[in-house]
Amino acid sequence: MFNKKGTTLMEVIISIALISIVLAFMIKLLVDLNNTESNNSYAKSNQINRTEITRLIMDDIKDKEITRVTDIGSLEDKLVINFEFSDRSSSTIECNTNEIVYTPSTGSNDIRRWTLDEGEFYVSKANIYYNRREDTSGNFRVYTLTIDIEIHTPNDINNSTVIDEDTDSLISYNNPQDDILISYVGAKEIELTDNIECLGYACNNEFVVYNKPLVTDVITSSNTNSITLAVTASEGDSPINNYYYSINDGEYISSTSNRYTFNNLTANTTYNFRVYVDDTLGYFSNVYNLTANTSSYISPVVNSVSITGTTANSISVRVNASGGTNNVARYYYSINNGSYSSSTSNSYTFNGLTAGQTYNIRVYVTDTNRVQSNIANTTATTDEIATLCNPGTNLATCIKSLYSTDGVNDLYYHNGSGTYGSMEARDNSYRYSGASPDNYVCFGTSSSSCSSSNLYRIIGVFGNQVKLMKNSAYGEGIQWSCSNFNPLVTCGTVGDSNSNDWSISQLSVYLNDVYLNGLGSTWSNKIATSTWYIGGGYRANISDVNARTTYNYEVGSNRVNRTQRAKIALMYVSDFSYAAEGRCWSYPPTEYNQANQDCDNWMGGLTQNEWTLSRIADNRGAYAIQHSSTGMSSRINVGSTLTYSTLLVRPAFYLNSNVTYTGGMGTMSDPIRIN
Repeated sequence: MFNKKGTTLMEVIISIALISIVLAFMIKLLVDLNNTESNNSYAKSNQINRTEITRLIMDDIKDKEITRVTDIGSLEDKLVINFEFSDRSSSTIECNTNEIVYTPSTGSNDIRRWTLDEGEFYVSKANIYYNRREDTSGNFRVYTLTIDIEIHTPNDINNSTVIDEDTDSLISYNNPQDDILISYVGAKEIELTDNIECLGYACNNEFVVYNKPLVTDVITSSNTNSITLAVTASEGDSPINNYYYSINDGEYISSTSNRYTFNNLTANTTYNFRVYVDDTLGYFSNVYNLTANTSSYISPVVNSVSITGTTANSISVRVNASGGTNNVARYYYSINNGSYSSSTSNSYTFNGLTAGQTYNIRVYVTDTNRVQSNIANTTATTDEIATLCNPGTNLATCIKSLYSTDGVNDLYYHNGSGTYGSMEARDNSYRYSGASPDNYVCFGTSSSSCSSSNLYRIIGVFGNQVKLMKNSAYGEGIQWSCSNFNPLVTCGTVGDSNSNDWSISQLSVYLNDVYLNGLGSTWSNKIATSTWYIGGGYRANISDVNARTTYNYEVGSNRVNRTQRAKIALMYVSDFSYAAEGRCWSYPPTEYNQANQDCDNWMGGLTQNEWTLSRIADNRGAYAIQHSSTGMSSRINVGSTLTYSTLLVRPAFYLNSNVTYTGGMGTMSDPIRIN
């Protein structure tokens, strides 16, 4: 509670208590004002020492709770005063006639000594002033204690004017200005002998010198993470009760045993300890200070990492590691600087990798104390398609075997439960997606070298058939509804109601005649006659929606029921949508070229626009792939063009299911070869 000036009641009580102490000493100072000035010369000669003594003692006790003040062995020529504190520490003032020694609560290592330049300490007794104050409700007390250790100078005797009536002799005069005055204010009762007014040999108090327990030695033993203390202590007048242990100035831990172990320490580290004991009457010993070190820690070691197996999409490793101070507990594996995977086994398999790629592998171990080893590095290469598929293996089977999980080898399995399940075609196809998959096939030649005109790309595997698309444009530009290169047909007129019907378009006729026959019978016989869905759809259902919706309205459950049986056609719009990286399937293909989407698509690479198979239902045009003039794979999208426009063409077709793999890595320089 505060008064009007904001001062707490507690502060008022403490102030009153301090004033009472000051008044007590003022009485002594008024004994003989005339002598004060003449005695100043002696006071000044000891002023530095006296100030230092008082400040050090006051600083040591000011933030502590004094619980007991005792005389612990004063003699006729020696004054010994002991302070005991609530934290079980203690300090001692010991005076001889010309020297004062203070042992602070921090222990014997910090003992301070002072010698007087003039006069002597009065060691027969030290005066005690002890007061209690309480608030009006009687619930709070302030305890004030002052100890006056007198310093007598020659001038004290020479200027004495007080005569003892019994002995008719001069009584020694003392000037308090010279004295050591120790003041303390606290909120806890201090244990003193009843009505005690002084401590020392000359006091009339009856006291018995009490022998407290003593810690004489502490022996340590340690390992890498613990230190054990073994205490040797002698009892005083009462048996030892408890042992108290502290590490690095932390809280004391009580134990009835003279041995204690500090665990979970750091190896090769120095620790500070403090130890004391108390007896059955509550008296406690000296505080014994010491330091000890934990021993150096031997870490585990990875000796070697061996490659135990590879497939097109996995690498298996085995680790040889040995423990140090502790046994190996866990193994950690990382590939290509990725996050570590933890295991208790020294064998591990990395799955979902890309065929024919070299990977950097890192391994480390930890022991039972979680101390880490060195990091060991190695490299390994996944199997390429040539090592995965033997010559004569069905091509569709070979391609499917490259898949392990979505994105591995740039393949995605469209079963509706993959990484992008809600956007997948859900036709159980395996499709290549992304910027540059190794999906090249040499088609139309058996020559050892494969020219660019014979390079095709695998769109995907549909059932047991592989669908290909020419890598580069066929010809220099062809009209969808009227072929400039087909001498067998006559161009139709603009506005013909069937001008965007693929089944009767001049481009369809041209591809299934001139282009197909140009391949030769050996190669054209490897192409399956397939059903093509040519109904197309409205832009709201084809070009302006996500890949899943495009697929449904183009070839899926919502398609227009118009088909053509033929060997050669073009890509679907949905083929283009699903050729983009998976994260882009949720965007309309008209937006693939936008900078904020930046959708990589391996069907890019041309510098002019090209036709798709699908017609636009709400005009006489067809959907086209709009390429960047720079050929960037991330700057292409779908648009619409009137069918009499001249655009590039890349024929597409399905291989017969009996086509087999004979060799090649699937790269542009080493494409897949078929029988």
